[in-house]
Amino acid sequence: MNEDQMRSFIDVVDTGSINKAARRQHLSVPSLAQRVTSLEHELGFELLERGPRGTVATEAGRCLYHAFAEALAIIDAAKERGRALAARRARLVSIGIWGRAAKFMTDAVEELTARDETLRVDFVSTSLMAAPKDFEDRAFDIFYSCRCTTLDAMGLEFVPLHKQQHVCVFAPGNPLERLETVSMDDLARTVVYAGADYREIPELQPYAAFFASDSVIKESIFPEKLLIDCLQNRAVAFYTLQTCARVCPPLSMRPMDWPPVVYGLYLRKNAGYAVRACVEALTAHGGKDAWGREGAAAS
Repeated sequence: MNEDQMRSFIDVVDTGSINKAARRQHLSVPSLAQRVTSLEHELGFELLERGPRGTVATEAGRCLYHAFAEALAIIDAAKERGRALAARRARLVSIGIWGRAAKFMTDAVEELTARDETLRVDFVSTSLMAAPKDFEDRAFDIFYSCRCTTLDAMGLEFVPLHKQQHVCVFAPGNPLERLETVSMDDLARTVVYAGADYREIPELQPYAAFFASDSVIKESIFPEKLLIDCLQNRAVAFYTLQTCARVCPPLSMRPMDWPPVVYGLYLRKNAGYAVRACVEALTAHGGKDAWGREGAAAS
């Protein structure tokens, strides 16, 4: 007996009809009937009989029905496990990102997968605050991020790529436009959308008191509300230059006077060959900013 015979027999019992079972399996009625008949010949006894309620299993057929169902469940589980193992052999690599992938990342992935057709790379959307749990759940293999104190404490490896300058964004005509750079003192009486993530960045620890102040909104903010509030001069916000490519104009911006923040790749220290190959490709392109121009390499 084979798997096709068992599945055809089970479908006949489940539907109570050879015709319905054939439609379920996208087979002709004679083809499905032949499967069941050949199974009966092989076993040496009848499995089905026609009754007032349609086609039903004989007493022996009911015994085989349960045995076949258990056997197929084991086979299906083994197939699923096999597909998972095959996917590993195909070397799947997932990269966690905030929002969308920067150009240097898509360029690196395109180049890498062109060289190695067995390697597949995808991007998973996450955030700095969600990344620790996502790493524990193995939602991705690599996380592109600024340096993060919580991720450092997890013992992950960090490969620095470049530094990004943060800017303050605000409505045109705001007095901040007169400044060359914006300091924390300049924002003392202003509502600031900063997000909780900023408290995790090592370079910004000297400004912890500012980020803890009541005027700094630390919860997640919908991008639409943030943009509207900034445009209506009710608040200002912090962005990297990479992010500003998507929101400015219509907002004005000035660089913050704090140090540039190091961005790079987090990965597990026992990462395999495929992950390491992906990190190497990203590192080769990582000295470029979001627009593909040469940027400042991280020290």
